[in-house]
Amino acid sequence: MAVIFIFFAAASESFKKLYGLIISDIGPMLAESYYNSGVEASKSEDFATAIDHFQKSFSYDGSTSRDKVVVETADLSKGKTGRY
Repeated sequence: MAVIFIFFAAASESFKKLYGLIISDIGPMLAESYYNSGVEASKSEDFATAIDHFQKSFSYDGSTSRDKVVVETADLSKGKTGRY
């Protein structure tokens, strides 16, 4: 992941603007997809993958999915699986 950040830091302003436009268009869809994958991983008790997917969901869309991602990640880190 550090390589991506280094690459992005060295990218031109035009590239950064284009990247921002693309992410603003597809970010919510990616966020929802990662969120759903996280839920499925959680159901399969693959908690490391679930947390990874929830964090990716949050990184692509910190607005609409923020509350549910934070709750899901917090529950998993406490060992809860949604099955009470």
